[in-house]
Amino acid sequence: MHNPIEGVDYIFDRYAFLGLKPDAARRDIEKAIRDLRAGLHPDRLLSVDPEVKAGAERKRTLVDRCAEILLNDALRPLYDARLQQFRAESPRMVSETGTAIIDLSRERFSID
Repeated sequence: MHNPIEGVDYIFDRYAFLGLKPDAARRDIEKAIRDLRAGLHPDRLLSVDPEVKAGAERKRTLVDRCAEILLNDALRPLYDARLQQFRAESPRMVSETGTAIIDLSRERFSID
């Protein structure tokens, strides 16, 4: 079995994860990211269960991944085009949670 590759096998819908629409303005994206980061800050999670902390760390990582693409003026249009392509051609391969989607029916070329 192979490891799924984002943008090839599936795509992470960063807008949906942030609770935004794809045509969101930059300031709305910045606000959503800032609000999520504040809510997931480690200082707010000092007395919570370790599982909750681990989930918050994962979410913080995903928020950072959203910021890397959506706040980059060069990458965002490329990402938007790829997301639109996935939505049109393979809508079930769009992850709104950041979890990789594996399509076991899809053949992959392997050099192993």
